[in-house]
Amino acid sequence: MRLGVHCSVRGGLVMGLQEAKRLGCDTVQIFTRSPRMWRAGKIQPEAAADFRKTREDFKIDPIVVHTPYLPNLCTSVETLYARSYRALLEDLEHCEMLGADYLVIHPGAHSDGVARSEGIRRLADAMGRGLDQVPGKTMVLLENMAGGGRRMGEASTTAGYRRATSESRPGSGRVLRPGVVDLAGLLTAWAALTGGWGNGG
Repeated sequence: MRLGVHCSVRGGLVMGLQEAKRLGCDTVQIFTRSPRMWRAGKIQPEAAADFRKTREDFKIDPIVVHTPYLPNLCTSVETLYARSYRALLEDLEHCEMLGADYLVIHPGAHSDGVARSEGIRRLADAMGRGLDQVPGKTMVLLENMAGGGRRMGEASTTAGYRRATSESRPGSGRVLRPGVVDLAGLLTAWAALTGGWGNGG
């Protein structure tokens, strides 16, 4: 079992790795931007290279990136959906630059008056297109949520999402697997590796 915590990158991305190392962590989760803002700062190639080298030196594995809290890929509000999809692409691009293994997202909430199944369909569509548009090795993890109201992320959402992706994207080359991320920020990477399911190989 590998344990880690969510570490701050205030002062630079490498600071998250340094904090994880100081705490004796095997793995770490970070934000690559403010979790409460849409704007994504540009990661310079030099900073990405420094992050990858430091990660290797510290033997921190895996690296988990968490998306901001604002995106909602289940919504039927087209302006919000488009903005959320753009954020997904930005985060996937950041992950590939940093060599991150996992990208954690909150599924979001389906719109008022719209069927829950439509929210799941829109989420599955965005994930499929995003992974095709940003090729690489990063796996997307859907964070388990308590659900309630129109919020998505509990067990029935996961089951519906699995059906939607298996029906619409059979044999996808990118693995897409819901994982287990503690809501308090503490994560067990091994549980993410062994407790989920894959869509394709």
